[in-house]
This record gives sequence, C-alpha cells and structure tokens, in this order.
Amino acid sequence: MLQSRNFNDFNIGHVKVPITLNSNSKNDYAILMPINESDEPITGNWSFHWEVDIRKSAKSEKRVLVKFEYEKKVLGLVNYIIGENRNTLVVEHLETEQNVQDRLVEPIGKWLLWYCYRVGIKFCLGKDVENNPMIFLFSKPKAFNYYKEKIGMTYKNSIRLEQGEVYAFTDSRSRAKEYIQSLITQYGQPILNEAQQDL
Repeated sequence: MLQSRNFNDFNIGHVKVPITLNSNSKNDYAILMPINESDEPITGNWSFHWEVDIRKSAKSEKRVLVKFEYEKKVLGLVNYIIGENRNTLVVEHLETEQNVQDRLVEPIGKWLLWYCYRVGIKFCLGKDVENNPMIFLFSKPKAFNYYKEKIGMTYKNSIRLEQGEVYAFTDSRSRAKEYIQSLITQYGQPILNEAQQDL
C-alpha cells in the first residue's frame, strides 16, 4: 500500500493515475504525491523556483506542493493553498518539466489540476459551495488558452503582479466535479490509497 508523506492534512495522499505513453501508445500509471522536505531535490528544466517553494510549504499549515512522478522522474509540479476560512483553494503555480519537447507522457497538467480539484471538494466548506467559485488559479499569458479552452475554467480578469501580468480563472464545486468525471472517462479511474477510498 502506498504510504502518504505530507506537509499537512490538506491533501489526499498518494494517487496512481492512468497515463498514455506517446512513444508506443501503451497505457501505464504515474503517481501524484505531496512533496516532503526530505525528498530528493527537484531537478530538470523549470521556470519556477520550486526548491524555494518547498521550504515555504514546509513552514506553512495550508500550502501544499504536489509532484507528478513517472519512473522516479518528476515531470510536473503544482502548489496550492487553502483559503483562510476554507472557502477556496488557490492554485498558485502549475508547471510541467520542459526538457523534453516531444512529451512522452500524457496527460500531466490535467492530472495535477484533478488533484487540486479533489482536495478542494474535500476541504473547502464555504457557503453555497456548489455554485460559487471554489477554485482560483493564476495563469501566465502563454497558458491562457490552455485553461480557458482545454480545461474549461471561467476567466475573471487580468492582474498585474510584481513578476508581470497574470490571468485569474475560477471554477465552482459543481464544475470541478464535472471536470473530475470527464478526466476519468477519458483516461481511466485513478487508484487512491486505502485511507482515501471514500472521497
């Protein structure tokens, strides 16, 4: 049985997710798991300073960093934080490893977002959570079409931050449930650890 290693309780532990290997069109499983400060250093070609964020997450009660790992190689990362009143989940950064131009594994970002949605459904308890925004995500300009067209999130507005302009997207709990089911229908049923089977 897969054992959970986590910073805090705002995660759903280790999850095996079905993937497609583009090199031979075969199917396999990758693992989504919260990162522990004692894990091996993150290597690869990343635009975000993930090692710094790991240290921040280790000191935070509500910030979590999750990795997508296949054959012991980290191919994707996401960090999120639960809102102060547990009404929302904010996806701060989501990135796939950039070394391989022709990606060998699909999907990566969609499963990382699936993990965030599952966490939001479990832990966000705000009023009228079914229809009010529950998930918030900030996207760089180059990923605008990905979240709007491929994920189907609702675009709200643009925000000027210190590192540049970003785009704010949201999703409700009901839409999050639809997204979760659509991914399962397309790629297959993830395998959760036993402690999370009732989610």
